Formats: sequence, structure tokens, C-alpha cells
Amino acid sequence: MPEIPPLQEGLYADVDGVPRLLASRCDACDRLFFPRRQYCGRCSSPALRDLALSAHGTLHAWSLIDRRPKLAVIDSPYVQAEVAMPEGVHVFTVLRDCEAAQLRTGLTVEMFVGEIPRPGGEGKVHAYMFRPVAGKGGQA
Repeated sequence: MPEIPPLQEGLYADVDGVPRLLASRCDACDRLFFPRRQYCGRCSSPALRDLALSAHGTLHAWSLIDRRPKLAVIDSPYVQAEVAMPEGVHVFTVLRDCEAAQLRTGLTVEMFVGEIPRPGGEGKVHAYMFRPVAGKGGQA
């Protein structure tokens, strides 16, 4: 069976057996970016280093998408979310393994790699997404 490729190279990596998103931190001004960049968007410095983000984040905002957008590869309904990472960046992602009615601001979520249909073609690709961490609720 062929290996399933990532949707986009360089968005995440396996760190000690745990998938982690990869960010860039500017050595000149300390600004952090996700996804990674070739130069700093604040000071234009090319001196950036890679940083693996935490495996967990906090649900900041979300929306239930109940109609499939024209170019979407994921069937609706699904939850689109903004996750605040402890390092200070916000990640826009899909939430899986949850019901929208159970979501709360501050909910602890974890990053994982799942399969989605290949955009514009047959087969599957791997993409990062998040899901709630069992027993780690947020505020109502």
C-alpha cells in the first residue's frame, strides 16, 4: 500500500512520537509565525529558526460549517476553529471528534494528523487537525 503524502510539506513533524506543528521564530525581533516563513514579516530579517509548537492548544473561536464550500475537500458539517497555542500564535484548523454544541472557549485541544481526500484528485493526503482532549473542558 503506498504511503499517504502530506497535504503540504513542512507544516508538521513527528517529535518524539508526537506530531507537532512547525513554526518560525525571528532571531532579530523574536516574532513567531505559523506556518513557517523564509523571512520575517515584521522586520524582513531572513534569520529565522524552526520551532516545534506544543502538542496542545486552547480553543479560542469556532464555527459550525453546515454547507460545503465549493472548493472544500471535507464534507459538511464540520467545525472550523481558531486554536491559541501556548507559544502565542493562533492556528486555523478543522476540529474533529466533537459536537459543536459541546465546544467551549478555553477547551483544551490536541493536534493530530488525519486523512482527507486529495484536493482535485483521487486518493488521500494527511493534514493536521485538532480534537478535544478528554476530560479537559473549557469555560461556558
